[in-house]
Amino acid sequence: MADKNPHQIGFAEVGGGRIYYEILGKGHPLVLIHSGITDSRMWDEQFPAFAEHFQVVRYDVRGFGKTRMPENEFAYYSDLYDLLHELGIRQTHLLGCSMGGFIAINFALEYPEMVSGLVLVGSGLGGHEMKDKTVIDQWKKTDELIEQKEYSRAADLEIDLWVAGPQRSLHEIGKPLRNQIREMLIPSYSIPFGELKELDPAALDRLDEIKVPTLVIVGELDALGMLDIADVLSNKIQGAKKLVMPGVAHLPNMEAPKEFNKTVLDFLTTL
Repeated sequence: MADKNPHQIGFAEVGGGRIYYEILGKGHPLVLIHSGITDSRMWDEQFPAFAEHFQVVRYDVRGFGKTRMPENEFAYYSDLYDLLHELGIRQTHLLGCSMGGFIAINFALEYPEMVSGLVLVGSGLGGHEMKDKTVIDQWKKTDELIEQKEYSRAADLEIDLWVAGPQRSLHEIGKPLRNQIREMLIPSYSIPFGELKELDPAALDRLDEIKVPTLVIVGELDALGMLDIADVLSNKIQGAKKLVMPGVAHLPNMEAPKEFNKTVLDFLTTL
């Protein structure tokens, strides 16, 4: 018997470029948006599990994985709109991690009628001033190493801060997970960043416009700056729930996939 819900893989012609995507499952759509140190493969433990309940879409954001940067100006939230339009999706849940959360928030503000639920994991936030010196110093050092084409050392810095977290050493993280992140991260360093169009006004001052059910997840061992953002989101988005996952840092879905999947499904399947 033919598979009624085949794993679809393709490229969508979007904004002067091509965006790589995958689709699995049936039901209400759920879009997974990856972090800034990974690509869509970060959702390997979620993609098939969530597809048992939803039509799941995961894609590579501009400059990551199999999606190249455009030559023209682009906006992450517009890319997502164009991708959903190409796929015929009118409304969806959004699950975004870190940069992916930043994108999900901006999209929800720009196209509120297209969002039915939000899950924000270690999320970024447009307009929020990062005051965590550990994060600021790491960003500066990483940029310097990338400019020097010291990609392996830059990856070590990023994995140390974001995957291990400030309270653990890099060697406390299993080698398979470190290698998996490295495989996704290093290729992105050699791709010149395009001209990004920001949301104006920034999301920080508009969070009260978000009216859909929202779950804010953050790892207990994440950087203090990300814990601060989680507090801002849960306090300023009406009705938002916050959950702190114990024993994990910035990528809880990769460190503790079973616990993460249950948490997200418990929330989304009740909407």
